[in-house]
Amino acid sequence: FFGFVGLFNIISCWPMGVILHFTGIEPFELPSTRKAIAALLINMAITWSSDYLYVIAMLKTTPLVVTIGLSLTIPLAVVGDFLLTKPVQAQVLVGALLVVGAFVVVGIDDAK
Repeated sequence: FFGFVGLFNIISCWPMGVILHFTGIEPFELPSTRKAIAALLINMAITWSSDYLYVIAMLKTTPLVVTIGLSLTIPLAVVGDFLLTKPVQAQVLVGALLVVGAFVVVGIDDAK
């Protein structure tokens, strides 16, 4: 699956990148500083590991549980806002609780 995503991105995005480069809108160049190269490599490692863990999780559970589990980043962001003492609206709290509730319900149903 992820191989096809990459293939479709290469097929559809490279021609657009070439056009943008030759028109001068967005020049194509490699990162020039060591910090940029390090950030690029770290990002590649994080993306690869998250995709790998996503596939392993789908093999061990179900795609539904894994996809809803990915949605748990929403309540995690709300917890981060609390820790940073940022104001959180009631709608955001309700949405975060619904995501956690959906994960619990699907987990219980999947366990049966």
